[in-house]
Amino acid sequence: MTNTDAESLVPTDAALDADTPTAAESYDCAYYEAYGPRDESGQLLSPPYRRGEPHWQQFFGTMADTIVAQLGPQTTLDAGCAIGFLVEELRSRGVDAYGVDVSQWAIDQVPDELREYCRVGRLTDEFDRDYDLITCIEVLEHIPGHEAEAAVANLCRHTDVILFSSSPDDFEEPTHVNVQASDYWIGLFAAQGFFRNISHDATYVSPHAVLLERRSWTIVDVAKAYERGWWQAHRTAQGARASRDRLLGIVNVITPQLEGVKAESERLSNELVGASSYVDGVNAERDRLTSELVVARAIFESELAAAVVAGETATRELEALRRTKVFRYTSNLRRIYGKMRRLVDPILRR
Repeated sequence: MTNTDAESLVPTDAALDADTPTAAESYDCAYYEAYGPRDESGQLLSPPYRRGEPHWQQFFGTMADTIVAQLGPQTTLDAGCAIGFLVEELRSRGVDAYGVDVSQWAIDQVPDELREYCRVGRLTDEFDRDYDLITCIEVLEHIPGHEAEAAVANLCRHTDVILFSSSPDDFEEPTHVNVQASDYWIGLFAAQGFFRNISHDATYVSPHAVLLERRSWTIVDVAKAYERGWWQAHRTAQGARASRDRLLGIVNVITPQLEGVKAESERLSNELVGASSYVDGVNAERDRLTSELVVARAIFESELAAAVVAGETATRELEALRRTKVFRYTSNLRRIYGKMRRLVDPILRR
């Protein structure tokens, strides 16, 4: 690892004095409780940045898993470690991880068992050792512009690999005093001999994160790396355009079919409306007939009951008649009458 002239890059006392004396004190409980992305109405889209929140444990756990799997560092420094989430997750995965942050309040929140690995310090203060990897995530936009180059140089002096992220467009956060587009930071790192690893997708950190590595490149090497990156992007864009054209072709074929299906659907819908009206009419007729049937059944049952009563009355009257003396005394006459009817009826039918 090569070192640059540190003395020429450390800010002067005047530059340090230009910083507000309460800058470090700004990152207190209130700051971290309100930390995170917000929606258009200003509401936080993530839980408060504090320990005990599963969201942050999962976020930094996933980040630590990816760092270990893809970069495999033995030692790391989280420059701007805040309350030590990433340091904790990396150490739990066997990495000798450390952290530094300007906020005393944030370091005070680090668990006791991790306190010896996290300390208060500025990113422009010379580090006491080198690391396989330094992570600097959403930190440098908080550092005044006159300290940015010194901070970048300090990071680069103590590692060959830097995982870096700095918001390019969040100007609303009051502590974001140096929001810059990515080319600004890439330029500062390139001045220290660090260039983007275009093969590493660092979006597990943030959409604008990059992995920077020390390269002893000439202008020819830079041009070739640029060409490789451009060609990969060009091929990706070509593939995207080809996919778009293929999908448009499919859409052009399917659209007339969809129109036919739509027309058939409308026809069937109209038939369904007609069938529904017919069914409604059938149901209404069924209800009418059912009502009439109920009335007829009630009448029938009433008349049947009356007939049963009348039959029972007639039966009783007949039995009473049979028990009378007149019925008994005229039994012979009824027999004679019956015989005469049997003799007369054939003659009358001729």
